[in-house]
Amino acid sequence: MYVINSNFSLVKQVGDLSESRLNALKKNFYDTFPEIIRPNGETIILKKAASALIISNDRIVFATQGDLSNINGDNIAEILVKANEILELSPNSTIAVTIEAIDSVNENTLEKSKGYFGECSDMLSAYGIGYRFMIRNENKYHGDVHIEPYIKDAQKIFYLLNLLSTEHIHSNEIHVFIDDILSFLNEKVKSAASKIFL
Repeated sequence: MYVINSNFSLVKQVGDLSESRLNALKKNFYDTFPEIIRPNGETIILKKAASALIISNDRIVFATQGDLSNINGDNIAEILVKANEILELSPNSTIAVTIEAIDSVNENTLEKSKGYFGECSDMLSAYGIGYRFMIRNENKYHGDVHIEPYIKDAQKIFYLLNLLSTEHIHSNEIHVFIDDILSFLNEKVKSAASKIFL
């Protein structure tokens, strides 16, 4: 599975992004993210290749792309926690995760997606059907999971996860939460897709 884009966010009031805070971030993250972008006074982007740490006045975001097996939840958590500590913020955060991914299959996903709803898709002249699952794990997260044909290539499945923690997560537990989300995508979401398209 290839992650086209992912955002792992600590949603919280960050406050003013002063020069002293920017300098502290530069000093602590230069080896990890040597490129510094300041598109405006309310956003700082620390970047290297396909990964970035994005800080705005209402969130701290780690963004990346690449093969899912190479995305390490512990590393993501470590970077987010470190940024949170440098900015001297509360160790408790709401966590938002958005992941867009694709996976190759040996089927025409546009045709297979019509499945049980072929008659409805014919009525609407639809050439493919996407599925939205509303998720609520009472103890961890809630949100949406979309599984659908990848329009650019009928032999790929497109995934979109938009999940939000149901309660504040302490810095010590962020790695567990992120690992749970990555496992959920790799195991349960992928298995659900195989029931639809294979």
